[in-house]
Amino acid sequence: MQRFVCFRQGYRLEKWYTLPNRKREPKTETRTGCEAQFQVKFVGVTGRWHVTQFSNVHNHELLEGRLSRLLPGHRSMSKAEIPLMNNMRKSRISTSQVYALLASQSGYFDKLNYGPRDMYNQIAKARCDILEDVGRALNYLEEMAVKDKPLYRRASCDGWKVSKSLLVCDGLCREDYELFGDVVAFDATYNKNKYKCPFVVFIGVNHHNQTVVFAACIVTDETDETYIWVLQQFLEAMKGRAWCTKL
Repeated sequence: MQRFVCFRQGYRLEKWYTLPNRKREPKTETRTGCEAQFQVKFVGVTGRWHVTQFSNVHNHELLEGRLSRLLPGHRSMSKAEIPLMNNMRKSRISTSQVYALLASQSGYFDKLNYGPRDMYNQIAKARCDILEDVGRALNYLEEMAVKDKPLYRRASCDGWKVSKSLLVCDGLCREDYELFGDVVAFDATYNKNKYKCPFVVFIGVNHHNQTVVFAACIVTDETDETYIWVLQQFLEAMKGRAWCTKL
């Protein structure tokens, strides 16, 4: 059973008005205790949802139909707009300009189902998702390091404290490099992951003509500065021993 209520249902809790050390005044109250709602229940016999209760009596004025897209529950970017926004931001286009371009494609600003603040919120949400994934990856590597003492892992961060690059090589990789590291292939042509980050791998060949991996790295861009950092960290992981030939 599920119940859907008006976005003005109930009232704001009193504690939000009495927060200590408040830096700014609370926002204007928008909830009015509206009791408009409907309730649905899934009936297994019919395999459908049935409305069991319905009330459309609102205690406030309703928005015009053309403005309903701006209600909190309706304001969101589409799945097609989010990657388009990300690509434009990677091209150094400012967020305000991205918003204007998307509005132009839709017809005008009043055709968009969201405002500039919703776009900034989407960017912040994506950054939080990345931070969570990076945090889990680093925690996993810390756990691995307990079992594999020679494991080497290094991460570089940007100005937002978000990892830009992550290089990893375990104890076996470092042992293989000691034996077969005269010739190293530096391959940055692997497919990108869901965050569109290139995967870089250092590989070689052992005495059985089998491929061995010396290190792996995920980077967020392919600038000279990034690859210099990757090579420096690789040499540090291998105790400064450079290869004879690099492919």
